[in-house]
Amino acid sequence: MCNMAAMSIIPLQSINMQSFGHLVVSTLDLKIVAVSNNLSNLTGDDHCYKLGGCLKDFVSSCFNTSALEIQQAIYEIASLHSPRRLLLHEIDGVVYYVSIYVFERHLYMEWERQYHKAVQASEMNEIGFLFEQNYLDTWEPLCRSIRQLIDFDRVAILQILDTGKSHIIAESRSSILPSLLGQHFAENFMPTEVMHNYTERAYLYNPDIYLPDQILTAMEEVDLASCLFRKLPDVHRYYMTTVGVAAGLFLRIVIDGQFWGLVLAHNRMPKMVDLQKRKLCSFIVQNAASKEEGMGKKRLLQYQSKIEDVEQELKSTLLESTTIHSGLIQNILALNQVLHADGAALYLQGDIFSHGIEINDNQIENIVSLFNEQAKRPLWKDCNFREKHGEKVSGILPFAGLLILKLDDDDDHFILWFRKESLTSELQFDSKLEHGVHTETPNSYHIWEKMVCDCAVPWDANDIGYALRLHKLVNEIVISRAREKERMQNELISVNNELEMLNFTLSHDLKNPLSLIKMGAQYMESVDALADDLRKKWCLNLLKGVDDIENLLNCALNLSQAHSYQYEKEAIIVAPMIRALCREAKLLYNCPHCEFHFGQLLPVCGEKGVLYQVFLNLIGNAVKYSASAPNPIIAITSEKDHESLRYYIEDNGIGIPDEQLPRIFDIFVRATNASNHDGTGIGLGLVKRIVERLGGRVAIESKEGTGTKVILVFPSNCS
Repeated sequence: MCNMAAMSIIPLQSINMQSFGHLVVSTLDLKIVAVSNNLSNLTGDDHCYKLGGCLKDFVSSCFNTSALEIQQAIYEIASLHSPRRLLLHEIDGVVYYVSIYVFERHLYMEWERQYHKAVQASEMNEIGFLFEQNYLDTWEPLCRSIRQLIDFDRVAILQILDTGKSHIIAESRSSILPSLLGQHFAENFMPTEVMHNYTERAYLYNPDIYLPDQILTAMEEVDLASCLFRKLPDVHRYYMTTVGVAAGLFLRIVIDGQFWGLVLAHNRMPKMVDLQKRKLCSFIVQNAASKEEGMGKKRLLQYQSKIEDVEQELKSTLLESTTIHSGLIQNILALNQVLHADGAALYLQGDIFSHGIEINDNQIENIVSLFNEQAKRPLWKDCNFREKHGEKVSGILPFAGLLILKLDDDDDHFILWFRKESLTSELQFDSKLEHGVHTETPNSYHIWEKMVCDCAVPWDANDIGYALRLHKLVNEIVISRAREKERMQNELISVNNELEMLNFTLSHDLKNPLSLIKMGAQYMESVDALADDLRKKWCLNLLKGVDDIENLLNCALNLSQAHSYQYEKEAIIVAPMIRALCREAKLLYNCPHCEFHFGQLLPVCGEKGVLYQVFLNLIGNAVKYSASAPNPIIAITSEKDHESLRYYIEDNGIGIPDEQLPRIFDIFVRATNASNHDGTGIGLGLVKRIVERLGGRVAIESKEGTGTKVILVFPSNCS
């Protein structure tokens, strides 16, 4: 199986590795390509192997009694028919573990000494917490269990935060050691490149940090990522020497498929931990992580249930409130509590409402402007806002962390949450400079403790998830309220349509009784002497015609009274209404790219409800018939003189054919090019009727394929 062809001279590589084991690396055709320099201590013969030699021959010459078993395992693993194998081999009365596996197209053989034949039953007592259902905490029992198993001075849990920083959340320690609970570490203690050291193995181990490294001599590139004897990251080795630790075991914690943290096991004196115990520790950590993952999901379900209750209350309030603004203001305390914030504020079209932290309106306006300049998404979070952006906001900020949520697309509805400064002491790690160059050896690091200011408790995934759910909820409420208003508008249109049809019917049906009366009167006038029975008959016919007319008029009067609206005119500020209708129309007609250009939007003399109907119809039409344009643009402005107030609503939509403009205000009349858009042909007629009843008038200028301009003329005063 070995390829013994002549080899060209290849420069040898020297790779540092730990000294407590022995390693041979070969290609999959069993050509030896790397050997650790203490292998002769194991075999007693430094001539039984050589780079470029055959691994099979090496095993035959050095492992007499176990050679066949080891060779068989090598063949199975090299042919990828078997995964990693662990064998026992005795040399001069000493038992060794022989681990054989394939990694990155190389075959690895690792030897290390066995120190314990079996794990004692008494050492297993502490792992019972893994199988109990009523444990509320996983990490402290895990620390106790591993410390009991390997008898180290300290075992602690290091959690890596979303920010890249990390901290100790649980520990079990000797009583003579100071506690590390709550200790914070800077990002460069667990950067991405360091986490990669723990990617291929469940743990890394160093029995004596002070032992010199051994050299792995290699004739081609060899990756030690999966090797038992690979070195610890330099920053971790330096940390061990700094805190007086000689032996260390670092076990990876993975939760939900993500690198979550490490179990740190430290001992002040050098200490060998048997391979089987290390494997058992790894098993315990994996099971504890699975248990914590399940408990985390349970806590998440409980949290989501709580959030749903809060959302339901908020939804009810928003739907029942007169405006979205008032609904949000009523719930500002709940919005603050759910995110465990120290304060919250609402910015609603320039109106500001705050709760908790005392922050002035100018500062909130500065923050909103800064958000609009920088953020491209609806959410912006920063636990160091004061440090990073404080100079851009007027005055001294009473908070350090900020979470801001934009509720709409018009940059005028925001919710802001604030968190106060949380002072923490944090270990910092820097590599020293030698001759102006950063060095990467354990002794070249500088470590010091730093008090971190201007930093708040970070916003976590639950906080972000709730804020995004709130964004969705408010937008759904806006759409729901818009649809409800549209439904009420349709009902009003239906009522007015009924009145319109009643007028048509009344004018038609009155002709019959009037004709009968006219005919009877003419007949009685033309006959001089009329028999009593004929006179009586014609009188009855006349009376019947009068009764019919009276009944028709009474019905019309009653129906008219039931559906009449008396407009009490006053100066109405319509700017917020118009802006809100524009936002809702973009949602209702699925036209998020529509642009609105606003001029001055002056108050109008009228009644708020019917003015709402007017602008709802006209803005809705503008968006609906412009939605298919590449860049829909709608301009709304107004101007006033001493006689009248004029509003102009102009779009770049499909327009109206010239020949159909004269009848565009007629009931049930629609332009021929509008057939692909929903509509009843009543809206413009209703607008015309309302504006005229307010004492104004309406006109339309349009060109097919170019756009439409609606001109509303209202009285300049409310008298």
